[in-house]
Amino acid sequence: PQKALVGLNATAFVRLLKDSGLGDYIDGTRPDRKLTLLAPTNHAMDEAFGYDLDDDTPDSEGNTQRSPRDRQREWALYHVVDGQYDVAELAQTPLVRTKLASAWTGGRAQVVKAQVDQAHRALAKHVSFNGADNILLEPEVIGNTTIYLLSSPMPTPPRLIGALIQDLDLSLFVAAMGASNTVDEIQNEAGVTVLAPVVSAFSSLGLVWSYLSLPGDLDARTDLSRLIKSHVLTRPVYSDEIPMHTDSSADMLVVEALNGNKVGLFRTPHGIFVSVSQGEQPPTMRLRVSDTASRLASVGDTSTLRISESDMLLQTGVAHVLESGLILPLNVEITSAKLLRGMRAHVFTELLQRFNLTYVLEDPRAEAA
Repeated sequence: PQKALVGLNATAFVRLLKDSGLGDYIDGTRPDRKLTLLAPTNHAMDEAFGYDLDDDTPDSEGNTQRSPRDRQREWALYHVVDGQYDVAELAQTPLVRTKLASAWTGGRAQVVKAQVDQAHRALAKHVSFNGADNILLEPEVIGNTTIYLLSSPMPTPPRLIGALIQDLDLSLFVAAMGASNTVDEIQNEAGVTVLAPVVSAFSSLGLVWSYLSLPGDLDARTDLSRLIKSHVLTRPVYSDEIPMHTDSSADMLVVEALNGNKVGLFRTPHGIFVSVSQGEQPPTMRLRVSDTASRLASVGDTSTLRISESDMLLQTGVAHVLESGLILPLNVEITSAKLLRGMRAHVFTELLQRFNLTYVLEDPRAEAA
């Protein structure tokens, strides 16, 4: 494989593998090991690091931009795929596991997403990896090693916020993480699946969202934090790991969320779905005001939520976008008093306090009276 890489003008990639102590992937000493190498050209390597790997180049503030050795090694490992894949196999199995298995993913292999143009699936030139195009008409096959040559950089997956902010429809989810002070905790959690709600899911909460987004309200921040954590699962789950759910087989992958709730994932011919019930009553926010509960029924009482976009690769795992709705945790209790705070109905609340009527905000039986 090493000689083939040199002939393909990927000498910088060869040097990186050797300098990172990974030369055994290309020196032919393990001919029985099946690999797929995603080798950038020398020009792509320069773009990836922004400078020659042996050079120290200061930025505008005088700080060195040289990549640490461990970053170089991770970058190299991300371009070595475990297993040998031709174009037809990539079309059938677009998510391939690499040799990069870091602490960020809880020791699980990082994933590369292959895109194959179905109209030209016989040609390797119509294959890309994480958006980086292969430029070979056919992959180079050397024994048990298959080589694709990339014309552009294929960086390792970004951190959570860096990935989410690319989609404006996820802006409220990002803002909610910031408001609940959970950004650092979630971004630094190793090996996660993030089920990201869209803007309409939050806006459909009405007064509940007005309360949850109150600035400086400790209760609101706590409840919002619990809501956000119910969308973060404690292990990476990629779409190809989710079982098929049929009439004869009700298989479901159940994973625990950061808030302790259990969330099920399954697929059907119509897509991939998230179950928030697992055979019991669906997790919803407990509301003590009947009219508000009825308005939220379409959000909280839905037993399944559909995933509209799957496999957004992250440094710490993967994210999937929910088409609509939220996973509403049982440990969030929305009372009338909280809704009035969301309405900023301070004068009305003071009147209730003055006339000793605050019990109506706490006891739902007051509605009957």
